[in-house]
Formats: sequence, C-alpha cells, structure tokens
Amino acid sequence: MPSLSLATFNTRWGLDSSFFPYDVAGACRDIDTDVIVMQETWWPDVGTSFVDEAADLGYRAHPLRLCRGGFRRGKPWPTRSGVAGAGWWGLAILSRLPTRQVGSVDLVALRRDPALRGALIVELDVDGAAFTVVGTHLAHLSQGSRRQVADLRDKLPALDRPAALCGDMNMWGPLIDGLLPGWRRAVKARTWPAPLPHSQIDHILVTPSVAGADGRRLGRTGSDHRPLRVTLTFD
Repeated sequence: MPSLSLATFNTRWGLDSSFFPYDVAGACRDIDTDVIVMQETWWPDVGTSFVDEAADLGYRAHPLRLCRGGFRRGKPWPTRSGVAGAGWWGLAILSRLPTRQVGSVDLVALRRDPALRGALIVELDVDGAAFTVVGTHLAHLSQGSRRQVADLRDKLPALDRPAALCGDMNMWGPLIDGLLPGWRRAVKARTWPAPLPHSQIDHILVTPSVAGADGRRLGRTGSDHRPLRVTLTFD
C-alpha cells in the first residue's frame, strides 16, 4: 500500500513567546516527514523567508500568500488593507514527493477576523497513486469560523478519494468531527499552548480509505503550538 509521513505545524510567524525569531528550518529538519503543512508562514519584503530556508532541506515549497502582515503594538498582525505591513502572511506545504497539481481556494471573510483565509490544495504522487493534501488555518470560533468550515466542506476532495486535511482549525476535535462528517482525526493529542498543552486545536483529518499509524504530538519548536505527525497508508 502507498504510504507517506505527514505533519502539521503552526509556525507562529517564526517568532517565539518573546517575539524573537527561532529556527523554523531546524524545526522542520527535526520533524522530518515527507510532507509538512505550515500555517502562519511569513514572507518578509526584505530578506529570506523561513519557508524557503526549510525548503532547502530537500523539500519543494508550495506557498499561499493570503494577506499582508505587519506588527501591531510589537506583535505580528495580519491586515486586509493590502498596504500596511512588512510582508505576506499565509500558508505553505513542503513536500518531498512529486507534485501532480496545486490549487487554492478562498474562504469566506469574517467581519471580526483581521485576516483573509484560504486553503492550499496539493495533489501528490505517492508511489504512482494520487493523494491530496489540503492545508488551512481557520479563524477563532468567536469570530465565526463555523462559516469557514461550511465553506471549506464544499471545496474538499470527495470522501471516496484518499486525502488529508491539516491545519490549525482553532476548534476542538469533537466540533470539527461534527462539522466535517465522513472525515476522521488521524491524531488525537493536545497541541496548545506549547509549554503545557491543554487543548487540541491543530488537526490532521483523513478520508475513509486512509489509515493512520504512529500518530503523535512532537516536541516544542519555538512556536506556541506543538506540531503533529502521522504515517498514512491508503488503498
């Protein structure tokens, strides 16, 4: 059966709890999976992105720049204006596997959410078989992210196709299970906050034909989220 190792990793703009840069590329080296789905990625207007630094480890980077970003009271902050800011905020998928197709979809913008949201969709070739990885980062529940899940649901691969949906969903497992019938969580482990996680808001969900093994939470990286990894096999 075809198999691949996969991780989801909210990088938090590449900044630690004191808002100093940490070694995101080194964290990706330690994660060491075939595919890494990254959220809160950052492409500065000046200098090199940590996405590109991580890609130099032997990955191909598939970026999705969603909106401009900058700093508000010393903290990173996305902005919809398209003017203010010092770079681009978004998503990326790093893959060591051959790519068949790459696409993206926009998700409904929420009035109280400062960011624009979307999903990055990459179809990979795994030992000659197609496997689709979808990466996303939803708004907080208080901002109405249920609407984004409903929007995303209609844009996901069909349940009869082998696929994984990965990202920071900003909601608990039972809720995302109920909102995405037919998909199931491949890893159940608390991911936030990183020092002493009490909640799982980062998820890897798979379609019925996909089986997961060795799913687990990984160690601290510098981000306020813990990464998840799993090995997936499929028919």
